[in-house]
Amino acid sequence: MSRTLTSAPVRWIRRWWPDALGGLLAVIYAMPSLWYPFAKDHPIHWYIAQRLLEGELPYVSALSTKPPGVFVVLSAATVVLGDSMATVRIVDLVFLGLAGWLAVTFRMPRANGLVAPARSPGELGAAWVLAATFHYTFFDFSDTGHPELWQGTFMLASLWLLVRSPDRRVSPRRALAAGAVAMCAVTFKHVAFTTGVLAGGVILWWGLSRREAREPLRNAALFSGAVFATLGLVLLPWALSGAFDVLWESMVEFILRYARKSGPMGIGRRGPIPFLTYDHGLFATLAAAAALVAGLAVCRAQRNRHELRVGSLVLLSCLVALLSIAIQKRALYSFVWTYYFVTLVPFLVLAVSWGLRAQSIRRGLSHLAIAVSLMAAFFWYQPKGTHQADHTYLREHQSFWPYLIGRRSAEEHHAPHRDGPLEDFNRLSVVGAYINTRAQPGDTLCVDGWVMMLYQMTELRCPSRFLYGDGARRTPEWRAEYRQMLQREPPTFFVTFGLRPRVRQLMARGYTRHDIEFEDAWYTVLERPRDQ
Repeated sequence: MSRTLTSAPVRWIRRWWPDALGGLLAVIYAMPSLWYPFAKDHPIHWYIAQRLLEGELPYVSALSTKPPGVFVVLSAATVVLGDSMATVRIVDLVFLGLAGWLAVTFRMPRANGLVAPARSPGELGAAWVLAATFHYTFFDFSDTGHPELWQGTFMLASLWLLVRSPDRRVSPRRALAAGAVAMCAVTFKHVAFTTGVLAGGVILWWGLSRREAREPLRNAALFSGAVFATLGLVLLPWALSGAFDVLWESMVEFILRYARKSGPMGIGRRGPIPFLTYDHGLFATLAAAAALVAGLAVCRAQRNRHELRVGSLVLLSCLVALLSIAIQKRALYSFVWTYYFVTLVPFLVLAVSWGLRAQSIRRGLSHLAIAVSLMAAFFWYQPKGTHQADHTYLREHQSFWPYLIGRRSAEEHHAPHRDGPLEDFNRLSVVGAYINTRAQPGDTLCVDGWVMMLYQMTELRCPSRFLYGDGARRTPEWRAEYRQMLQREPPTFFVTFGLRPRVRQLMARGYTRHDIEFEDAWYTVLERPRDQ
C-alpha cells in the first residue's frame, strides 16, 4: 500500500509537468501585457462596467456598440480583481487558458464513450503556448483587451459541446447547452451568430446523415429554444426597467448606422487584407492552415473517417470565424480595426493542435516542442504592431523586464503605447494628473474626442452618455442632446484641443483655460467656476 501511495504523486507529476511547464512559459510570455495601458475603446468598456456595478444598466449612462456581455464580464472581473487597467488583461489571460483547453479536448468520443486518441502529457501546455504566441505576438496593446477573444472562445465552446457527443449523437442536454453558449458568444459581439448557424446546421446534418429525422429536428428545436431563451434573459433587465428603447437605440439603430458608414467590403480595392500581410499576421495564419491541411491529408490517407469528421468541423469553424470578421468590413481594408482578427486566436490554436494530433504526432512533449519552436520563431521574426509600425513584442519584452526591476522609467516603457499623438498614455497621464490636483468630490468631466482614458485616470463621471463628445457618428438629434447637456449640466472639466471652436464657446461662459502642450499635441483643459 505504501508503494501505491508513493507512486501516485509521481504518476501525477509525470502526467502534468509538461503541461505545467507550457502554462508557465505562456504566462511569462504574456506578462508584459499585464502592464499595458488602455487604448481607444477600453475606457468605454471600463466606464459602462463601473456604472453597472453602481446599478445602472448599460447604454443608459453611455452609448456603445458592444453587447452587454462585455460589461458583465468586466464588472465581475472588477469585483474579483479590483479596478485597474490590468483587470481586462488578466481576463484575456484567463480566456486564453480556456481556449487552449477547449482546443486540446476538441475530440469526438467513440460510441462506447472512449476518446481516441487520448490526450497525452504536454498537449495542453503546447496549446497554452500557442494561444499566448498567436495573441500577444501578432496583436499589440491596442488590439488586445477587447471582447473579440472572449467572443471567439465562446464560439469555440459551442462547437466543443457538440463534438464531444459520442459518435455524433447529440443529447438534448448538449443541444440546449450549445444553444445557450452560442447566444452568450453573441453577447460579446453580434457577428458571433455565424457560429450559431454552423452549430445548428451540424446538429441537423449529423442526425440526417444517419437517416434519422426525429432526433435531429428535436435537437435543433432545443438548440434554437436555448438561443432565444438566453436572448430573453439578456433583454429582460431593460424590459423590466422601461429602458428597452435605449437598448434598441444602441444595439440596433446605432449599429446599423455604424455599419452603413463602414466603407466597402474591399471588392475592387488594391492590395491584400492589412492583417494578412508579411509584416503582420500572414505567417500565423499560414502555420495554422498548414497544420490543419496536413492533418486532413493524413486522415484521408489513413482512411480515418472518425478523425476526418472532427477535422472537417475544425475547418468549418475556422472559416466561420473568418466570416464573422469579414461581415464587419472595416478589418478588410484598414489597420485601425485589425483587432477584429483576435477572434481567430482560439481557432488558430485549434487548427494547430488538431493538425499535430491528426498527423499521428502522439507524444505531447513533441507538441510542446513544436509550440515552443513556433513561439521562438515568431518572437524573433518580430511581426509589427498595427498601430506602432516600429514596435514589436520582442521590443516590448526588452523594455518590460528592465522596467519591472526599476532600471527603466515608466515614461520610457510606455512611450510606444499610443494610438496617435493625442491618444498617448504618457501625455494623458500628465493631463489626468493636472485634473486630479483640481478636482473635488462631485465634479464631472467631458472629453472632446478619443481621449476617454481620462475618465479612468480621474474617476470622474460624464454628465452625457456620449463619452467622446458630439463629433463622429452623431445624428443631429444626438448633437442637440449633447449641447443641451452643456447648457443644463455643464461639466466641471472639459478637455479639448486648442483650436477647436468649443474652447471659445466655453470660455465665453466663464470657463478658465489651461493648456498642456507637447511637441505634436496640444490639450486644453477648461474648468468651470465653482460658483456657476
